[in-house]
Amino acid sequence: MERSGCEKCGACCTQAGPTLRPADKGLLDEGIIAPASLVTLRKGEVAVDPSTGGLVTLEQELVKVWSGPRGWNCPYLGRDNMCTIYRHRPVECASFRCWDTEEAMEVMRGQKLSRRDLFAGSPKALELMDKYEERLSVPALYSLFAKRPRDISEVIRLDDEFRSKVAALVGGADLLPLLFGRPVTLLLKDYRAALD
Repeated sequence: MERSGCEKCGACCTQAGPTLRPADKGLLDEGIIAPASLVTLRKGEVAVDPSTGGLVTLEQELVKVWSGPRGWNCPYLGRDNMCTIYRHRPVECASFRCWDTEEAMEVMRGQKLSRRDLFAGSPKALELMDKYEERLSVPALYSLFAKRPRDISEVIRLDDEFRSKVAALVGGADLLPLLFGRPVTLLLKDYRAALD
């Protein structure tokens, strides 16, 4: 039987959180979406393309809602499989209908919100992001994973040290996945999984 409406199964919210769009910035400004529930998938990362289900190399960064290192379930999905911010959900969520994905695919091809959009008023945050990218860009990390595996532990140490210093500076680690993306250990895990 063909679906014609939402069955409230929650599957759309357990596969991955939405990628934020410029129109979603107000959800952060109003405190509906917490910055601590966001992660940046950085340019060059391998990620799942929702339109094909296959792996692609990201040509630009994505700011996504996530539940942290535990997985990709949306943190705003309630135990009853209902969205806890439904009236104020992100653009991508509002466009998604699993029985007819045309509108959602169009939104997914559109403009994305970036870290620079979110931290435009914070020169220090922008400076820290630039320093991190200089030291630990995704293409450089992937090259190291492939060509110099013996150096991986040193890069993990460098990543941990950088993040610890910034966490001490800003009073906690909640914003680190948004500021710097996922830690090197998670990038390595996904890199290895993509090879299998």
